[in-house]
Amino acid sequence: MDVSESSTRVSIIIPAYKGAKVIGDAIESVLRQNYGNFELLVVDDCSPDNTGEVVRTYAALDPRVRYIRQQVNGGADVARRTGLDLSTGDIVVFLDQDDQIHPDKLAAHVALLDEDPTLGVTYNSRFELNYSSATVREIFRPPERISLADLVLGFPIAPSDMVMRRTWAVAPEIWDDSFVTQGEEVIVNGGEMVFCGRLFMAGCKFGFVDRALNYRSHHAGRQLSDIALRCNSELRCQEIVFADPRCTDEVRAQRDQAFANTYCVWGYEALVQGELELGQDYFRRAHALRPEISAESHGPFLRWLVNESIVEYQQDHAIELAQVVNHLPDEYGGLGAELPWAVARGHLIKGTRAVMWDLPEGADRFFVAAVAAEAEADDSYYGMLSYQLLLYEKEMGAAATDQVIDRLAPYLQRLGGKRAMRRFRAAVAVDRAFVSYQKGSLEQVPSAVLRAVTNQPEYLFNRGVVSIFVRSLIGQRRDVAAPGVAEQSDRELERAL
Repeated sequence: MDVSESSTRVSIIIPAYKGAKVIGDAIESVLRQNYGNFELLVVDDCSPDNTGEVVRTYAALDPRVRYIRQQVNGGADVARRTGLDLSTGDIVVFLDQDDQIHPDKLAAHVALLDEDPTLGVTYNSRFELNYSSATVREIFRPPERISLADLVLGFPIAPSDMVMRRTWAVAPEIWDDSFVTQGEEVIVNGGEMVFCGRLFMAGCKFGFVDRALNYRSHHAGRQLSDIALRCNSELRCQEIVFADPRCTDEVRAQRDQAFANTYCVWGYEALVQGELELGQDYFRRAHALRPEISAESHGPFLRWLVNESIVEYQQDHAIELAQVVNHLPDEYGGLGAELPWAVARGHLIKGTRAVMWDLPEGADRFFVAAVAAEAEADDSYYGMLSYQLLLYEKEMGAAATDQVIDRLAPYLQRLGGKRAMRRFRAAVAVDRAFVSYQKGSLEQVPSAVLRAVTNQPEYLFNRGVVSIFVRSLIGQRRDVAAPGVAEQSDRELERAL
């Protein structure tokens, strides 16, 4: 651990509120860093529990930990600003109280910032955890090249994903009260959109660390208060970005899509909690902005509903899906007939995740349910699966990924016979071939292509596959689109929703 530098290089700021049960794990993840030149400031936003007592215990053992208590509860953004004002590092990290960071997080980001002085913000992929659990649900990878549209359509970067230079973090043009309060109304959600949107529009350059370097926690059974306030807060923050004179016409043209996404997110939460009138109103507004939203059978909107319903691993997603789909307004009437498909797809994805992250009891249970419900392993499923396996391989290595593939194969064979298993192995081999080709590891391409063709001969007639095979043999490389691009585009749409 490097602690030799005399001045503090990195300041980690954790805004805390009612965090006594989780703040210890967050602090310990910071103290386990392989890079030691940091200070950790925990800003207690007037917690009524013993958050302060927990933090002081760590501060007594490590002088790098500092405890600050706000005199008035002002929300996470105000607490972050307090931490900024009291910190000293020239690199700043925001960490949510219930998240944790990988031991390599600081070292990887500091290295990239040192390598490229033009970067103002760096960000990374993350592990999404199952609700109220330390087990992983999936890996989330934000866009490699972030755009202003990405930031305002669905905000793909969580606060714990980011690291930034102090010069940008404290820039006066970034901070004002417009994303903290507006009149009498407190802005409780969406401030990150304004913060990062203004950074982007001010010319800040964003850089991507292509590793999963933090763990994002979620909590089961949480009832959300003031859904209308939360939705209005996000809409106002989106509008702040769109109204900024530096916002381009191209981005501003996506305003309806951005608002529709927000209405869908909070409409879903309202219906799940039984606030039917509010939820239906939000979904009507979303449909008015984007009438095509539910037009496609088994399309991105329905797949998004499925993904929302399965985030709590142990919860019966069939009940939640029925609660939402059966209470959608008339504009979405056709989705009722697709409910059985959606429930079956939920079982299939939950089973797949359980196999991938070594939860065998769940794998057996969910795949049995998927087979009973006649779940369909279609192109969109295989696209999702191949994408997640590539992310898994990047973090865990090829040998661990091969073990996952071997564990998955019999489940997929049970679901769709030997043909499904061969199709799965072929899709994985093709994706590996394209990854190797794009990395310049041409010697690995021919064997991967041959494995794909052996399992699914149709790839002999795929121009992209044939192209990378021939070019790898003669040692040449140029950009060739992978077959899975359309499936990844679907994931981008689901993520935007």
